[in-house]
Amino acid sequence: LDLFINSYSIFAFKNDITLGRIFHPIINKLGINKDNVRFYLKGRYAYRSSISAVMFNKDKNRKPIYIKMNKDPRDSLNIEKEYKALLRAGGICQNNPKGKVLNTEIYELNGGRKAIVQRVLMGRNLANNFLSLNYARQLRTATLWLPELAEWLSDFHLKSTKLLKVNENRVGKIFSERLDMAKEVDRTIGSNMHASIDKIINNIADLNISLPIGLIHGDFSPINVLVERNDLYYIIDWEDANPEDCGLDDICNLFFSFGVRL
Repeated sequence: LDLFINSYSIFAFKNDITLGRIFHPIINKLGINKDNVRFYLKGRYAYRSSISAVMFNKDKNRKPIYIKMNKDPRDSLNIEKEYKALLRAGGICQNNPKGKVLNTEIYELNGGRKAIVQRVLMGRNLANNFLSLNYARQLRTATLWLPELAEWLSDFHLKSTKLLKVNENRVGKIFSERLDMAKEVDRTIGSNMHASIDKIINNIADLNISLPIGLIHGDFSPINVLVERNDLYYIIDWEDANPEDCGLDDICNLFFSFGVRL
């Protein structure tokens, strides 16, 4: 990094010549001189409604800064939603000795933009580490991490969810949203998903069961786990978090994300 970094440097995920100017207000808020900042615009990846970047400092004792802000000045709702989810998640797992949530600040900028700022660690991404291994080592890694992350999820959900009967209004709303999503998929690709899901949901609604409803991560998988060491890791990227959804979503996503073959 010393070859690239001159004071502060931003490595951004979207190839856009205007990106530097977009980040200037947040750099001012952080009290950093624009003249000391260089931008390296990499790739074409961007979130649906926001832009992300990582800002490094040449001083190795200072942690990198992760910045996410809304692309369209009129759309700050996703940034606010993620910030609220991060605050709540951080409160829930603050006493967890292993799995943490990064401390987060939110800044209001001119023109309706908002930015989430996190001091991030230079830990390894669990997914990248997992995919770089051969099959035997993947199996060993999954055997170690699946129980660990499932236990973290179980503890998180127990603190943040309530068991609700499937015939309660809040559960019905979640089912309805799933059906609407299936309709949208059918319209887009010409499938027949809605009919099959409708039948399954009706069968579930007839059962006398309860479901864990509360805050879920929404994209709980190895790609969103940063590992500083085996007994300290951070759950990141709460963009898809939902304050009222079924905790089983996170569990299913975790197991499938490691690969069904394992």
